[in-house]
Amino acid sequence: MKLTFQYSIAREGDVRSFVFEPSNPTTWQAGQFIHITLKHDDMDDRGDERWFTISSAPSENRLVITTRIYAEKKSSFKTALLALKPGDTAQADAPEGDFVIGDSTRNHLFIAGGIGITPFRSILTEADALDEQLNVTLLYANRTNEIAYKNELDILQQSNPHLHIDYIVQPKKLDAQLLQQQISQMDDPLVYVSGPEPMVESLTAELATMGVTKDNIKGDYFPGYQAD
Repeated sequence: MKLTFQYSIAREGDVRSFVFEPSNPTTWQAGQFIHITLKHDDMDDRGDERWFTISSAPSENRLVITTRIYAEKKSSFKTALLALKPGDTAQADAPEGDFVIGDSTRNHLFIAGGIGITPFRSILTEADALDEQLNVTLLYANRTNEIAYKNELDILQQSNPHLHIDYIVQPKKLDAQLLQQQISQMDDPLVYVSGPEPMVESLTAELATMGVTKDNIKGDYFPGYQAD
């Protein structure tokens, strides 16, 4: 399908959101991703395709992707993304992925590293729109205090007494001790991990050593990013 660019939104630090209008009626589940092809000149070896989690909730009726764009080392794809003007187009496949809520009655531990917050932003916003108070502890790790979506997350936390957010900013670290502490305080949680690929892989392995079964872990990794 065709995506028509509408506008972009500057967020905290080097994070920016891009709003698109799909050519076809499009539905998705909060937490799913979309494959986008953006043809552009002077393409580098990373190509013209990317996979992005949809950061907007289905109830918001707009398709939004959110990404980190480093000023001095951005790819040709992200250079082209930044250069989009209203009315410009890209191609996309239908949304897909299973990084979604299956059982809303379970306890959930969400672990986000940097831009890995996007699926959780979609999930929590959708739950709020549906007046569904998920039982969630969110561990959100960042290098600095420029934390994407912090204001929105704080508002969501205020409206849901079962949502607890721990912002982990360096030099504080999301380490095994903190992870074990959270796991021990929760009754059989479903654990969702989203962020840079090295972070997701290492935390998934760590969770396994703590006795969290494979069926209770979901991972959503973002290639091309360093672990926060």
